[in-house]
Amino acid sequence: MRYEVPFEPLAKPEENILLLPDEIFFKVVDVEPIPSQIVDFGSISSGSYTEKTTEDMKDYLRLEGDELAQIRIKPLEDVEINIWQPPTEARYAIANAPGKITIYSKEQHTETYIMADKPFKIRVSNPHGYNLSKSRVVFYGYKYKLEKLEYKPEKYAIVNIYRPLTKA
Repeated sequence: MRYEVPFEPLAKPEENILLLPDEIFFKVVDVEPIPSQIVDFGSISSGSYTEKTTEDMKDYLRLEGDELAQIRIKPLEDVEINIWQPPTEARYAIANAPGKITIYSKEQHTETYIMADKPFKIRVSNPHGYNLSKSRVVFYGYKYKLEKLEYKPEKYAIVNIYRPLTKA
């Protein structure tokens, strides 16, 4: 039996979230599913890449104000995906090697959180010696409507939007 993490909302309405690294507490007002959104990053030449930013993804994620998305990312073609949150900090990185999401990645390893007002960048690369005519990626998950709290609640789930910076 292989190990898999079930994909469930991290919090229900009336539960609380601590958003890191900002250290802000929120109450979950509402949770709704984000149905599968297929985004075609287009054709990619051999050894090249294409990118989309927060602005490019607005039509797909539809986040506004104090909304949070808990999403999983799955490529439909044999590409490599990198995520930066903020756009200069690689997610899933070890030391100076950015982690990549591929068609071989386990789904729980492709989960990330995106806040409406926190920028991010997604790069889709073609590591092969041939051109790709399409590079489709599926995004799905949950969207949370949040309300900022002025106090520290007794119980809360922790969400780290940005990878913590390593200190030398």
